[in-house]
Amino acid sequence: MSDRLKVVLFTEVNSKLGSPFLRVLSAHPLIDLVAVVTSPNEVVCNYFVNDEKQVDVETESQALGIDVLRPRRVGDPEVAGALKRMEPDYFIVANFQQLLRSELLSIPRIAAINFHPSPLPRYAGLAPFFWIVRNGDRRSAISVIKMDEGLDTRVSIPDRSLYSGSSA
Repeated sequence: MSDRLKVVLFTEVNSKLGSPFLRVLSAHPLIDLVAVVTSPNEVVCNYFVNDEKQVDVETESQALGIDVLRPRRVGDPEVAGALKRMEPDYFIVANFQQLLRSELLSIPRIAAINFHPSPLPRYAGLAPFFWIVRNGDRRSAISVIKMDEGLDTRVSIPDRSLYSGSSA
């Protein structure tokens, strides 16, 4: 029996947030990254498509020998079955644009953790980078959330001193 924690990463195929998570998790000596779940074929995260330097999480994962799942709908029963057979300790979600419902959230032995690339609740939702820039905020944050059946329901009011431009 291995002492390494089994982790499944959920991210968009062209995610500049997910790609570093892939590299860190796959290289960590205490983690066995058993799979990456990413966007369906022909689907990309639209707020990275015009970046000069592109990433491809599927290609990176395959080069590391990590299984890749690209389901049309992450909630399909065959996806849940495949994930259950992996017996993961954690799901790590970093820029994944499909909702994980209760059946999936019950699979990891310890928890499903979401990394949202902005301070919550101020920048909940999609494309937080746009709103951060548009509002002229000069600082930002990453919010870490233990997932449950709701959407961002475990979010508490952050320390507003962490970023500028907010009202108290």
